[in-house]
Amino acid sequence: MLKKRYRKAQFIVELILLTIIFSLCILIGFESQNLDLKEADKITSIVADRGIDSERGIKGKTAKIFYIKLKNLDQRLTVFRTFRNYDTFVQKINIGDTVTVYYYSRIYPKKNIDFTLLQLERNRIILIPKSKYENKESLGIYVGIGGLIGTFLFFIYNRKKHFRSRKNPATIRLTKDQPV
Repeated sequence: MLKKRYRKAQFIVELILLTIIFSLCILIGFESQNLDLKEADKITSIVADRGIDSERGIKGKTAKIFYIKLKNLDQRLTVFRTFRNYDTFVQKINIGDTVTVYYYSRIYPKKNIDFTLLQLERNRIILIPKSKYENKESLGIYVGIGGLIGTFLFFIYNRKKHFRSRKNPATIRLTKDQPV
């Protein structure tokens, strides 16, 4: 009896934790949508260097990124694309171009690159739109929604399984041969 209660309590705690985690994924994804460039850091400067480099991620995997180094900024600005196709960036942005860059100055201590590029403009023409960043960050919304649906289906499955295996006295029908 105690073992069944423990399993039921563990099941409820797991459901609550999964719901919280997936809800946070959705919340973070929505916060990354519809960015206001007025809240981001902005700099207009000359491109000192640009190119494609490798970055070691949180899990230790190496990923290709596009970076820009500006003359008035100590840190590099980076763009990560899922498909790692940066040839258009290399062709459009030249060393010596004057560009306006919107970025977040979040510093990640374990990474060799510090600032995340949101949008890049040259002569008021947007070369890298902020929608690229927003689309990448919206992955959290999809993971969260899928996780919540999966958690809900898992809950329904276990509830049906629990009710099927348990004999509910209210559903047992009495026949003439059975004593009351």
